[in-house]
Amino acid sequence: MVLVGLAVALVAGELALRVAGVPRPAIMPVSDSNRRGMFAEDPVRGYGYVPGFSGEVVRAGRTTAVSINERGFRDRPFDVPEGTRSVLTVGDSLTAGWGLEAEEAWPRQLEAHLAELGGPPTRVLNAGVTGYNMRQARLTAEGLFDELQPDLVVMGVYPLGFDRLGNPFVLLDGLPVRKSQVKFLHPQGDHYLQSVFKRPWLQQVEFFCNRYTVLGAVMMRVLGNLRRESTRAAPEALGSDDGLVRGVQPLLEEVGLLATATEQAGIRFVVLVISIQEGDGTYHPGQDVLSDSVEAYCAGRGIPCVPSLPVFRPRAHGEPVFKLPGDLHWSASAHDLAAAALAPVVREQLDR
Repeated sequence: MVLVGLAVALVAGELALRVAGVPRPAIMPVSDSNRRGMFAEDPVRGYGYVPGFSGEVVRAGRTTAVSINERGFRDRPFDVPEGTRSVLTVGDSLTAGWGLEAEEAWPRQLEAHLAELGGPPTRVLNAGVTGYNMRQARLTAEGLFDELQPDLVVMGVYPLGFDRLGNPFVLLDGLPVRKSQVKFLHPQGDHYLQSVFKRPWLQQVEFFCNRYTVLGAVMMRVLGNLRRESTRAAPEALGSDDGLVRGVQPLLEEVGLLATATEQAGIRFVVLVISIQEGDGTYHPGQDVLSDSVEAYCAGRGIPCVPSLPVFRPRAHGEPVFKLPGDLHWSASAHDLAAAALAPVVREQLDR
């Protein structure tokens, strides 16, 4: 009778969860913000865009076109007419302009603002790639020096992403995911099975439950979360100012390595410090610490540096106007403002 009662209770619980539409917790849909076929492995940078790819992606509810040029970047062909100065820009998705059309990203806006300042024609080349850390951005620039021979390089530095150096994005089933997540994810077509267990056999049990039963899937997730909480070590205080300053040091080293490489190649170098709005339109105080750290490092190395935080904050008036709806990526107006602040610094360096 006990067994019959237990079976009835389990069946009733399963039916109740299905009627309520409770999702299976291990199933994570593949985001429309990236597409299979858009990325490929790269022996130097880990991965990159596929040259010639063309398609559409959805970000923050907005559909945008993505066209990758012959060298594997989201821009027009990298042909620079004779007599035209060239500026190479490198960075992550905030440089590539993810969530916007290519012409709305700050590299293309920089080209427009440089034209407004007059002088010799200047072409700005966008070599930003979504998910990149600053090492990958540096390697991208260095790999293009001989071929493109740019007059100046602008590095879009996103200090809040300093953890990507230790935990980079890598390709799993053709899509970028954090390296630390690979062992917990199993690609299944249009979704991933995502486990909270480290042991393969427990992962398989959880995935089996997610395929065939909602109640079992929920129970496995609860068990997994309890185990994870009981074994989790105390996190390092990266939220503190000292923790942030320590954490951003490897990123600053990459900035310094690119500064050295450009100097040796006879190329000018400028840094754009990228800060993002929170969902409520504010800027977390930690971003001040990170931005100040990058500015101080650049000042010590003699690197021209343009911080975006003092450009955005007084104009935001506490409203989330410099981010995409439902997304922390820059809005088109943020890209334009950053480019406008960057243009006179780039122009001065080009004219030296």
